[in-house]
Amino acid sequence: MRKLSFLKPKSKIALIAPSFGCQDEPYKSRLEQAIKHFEQLGYNIQVSPLAFRSMRVESAPPKERADDFMRAWLDEDIDFIFSVSGGELMNEILDYLDFEVIKKAPHPKFLLGYSDNTNLSFLLPVLADIPAFYGPHFPEFGCLKWDDFVKQTYDFITGKIRLQHSFDYYQSEDLRQQSGHFLDSINADQKSEWKSLDKKRSISLEGRLIGGCLDVLLTLIGTKYDKVADFVERYKDEGIIWFLETYDLSVLDTCRALWQLKNAGWFKYCKGLVIGRPLQREALYDFSYEEALTRQLKDLGVPVLYDVDVGHVPPSITLVNGSYSRICYRDGKGTIEFLKF
Repeated sequence: MRKLSFLKPKSKIALIAPSFGCQDEPYKSRLEQAIKHFEQLGYNIQVSPLAFRSMRVESAPPKERADDFMRAWLDEDIDFIFSVSGGELMNEILDYLDFEVIKKAPHPKFLLGYSDNTNLSFLLPVLADIPAFYGPHFPEFGCLKWDDFVKQTYDFITGKIRLQHSFDYYQSEDLRQQSGHFLDSINADQKSEWKSLDKKRSISLEGRLIGGCLDVLLTLIGTKYDKVADFVERYKDEGIIWFLETYDLSVLDTCRALWQLKNAGWFKYCKGLVIGRPLQREALYDFSYEEALTRQLKDLGVPVLYDVDVGHVPPSITLVNGSYSRICYRDGKGTIEFLKF
């Protein structure tokens, strides 16, 4: 795995929109405020023309979005790339990317994004052995007052900390969609508790961390971009820790998706799984979220943590996709520590 530099003072940052852009509120105001924050911190911000653009379900046609990423990736003056948004059709840019060119670039850099950005944050380590951050988009830094969630994210991507702690509360309802509240911090109002599927009180895991948004990963299975078998073989001696989180998937969708990953061979050499809090966890036909996880993952015989602070329900811990990391859990709380590239 390539070694990358964390975000350094006065770095030049590229803001790109490989999926949606931030034309509409509240994302436009948040993006503008985040740019102000980072400029005040001394960073040089290069804003893509696509960052504030939206054309129904995308910021631009697929090739234009792919070119936008490649310009930032190959620009040796750019030190760090932030995605401004997730979306729905980022997978379409993959056909316009050359991962051999990406792999051989003289100045690789961190990309930070999540959700639809799984298309890059997952494939960069799998196809090119280049790690990527899986965490909040740039507008999340646009709240007027940075809370513990934003502060921990910033401290991690700047390399000030390597160990991140679980949060005490999570957001059950996003109030920031309301006019006058666009720049508020998250509404962390529900007690956060990590859970162990086998009810163990204490778990410690080390291994090669890989994963992303399960909704997106499903679109990659069986395609020419599915080189997971090669990736897990490269790192089998360290063992693989999968992290997964969902957006649109229902309880039954999640059950089917996990079955698909398992039968595609993705969980070979798996040492454990970390499952983020789902947006859609309502039981269907008396079939619960916990039952979906147990039904598909119990036979792996490895620890499974769920309701972890990762993914679409903030606050979330930023992960280094492709890194060697340690996850520790005890009595509902936990830590995730980046150990090495």
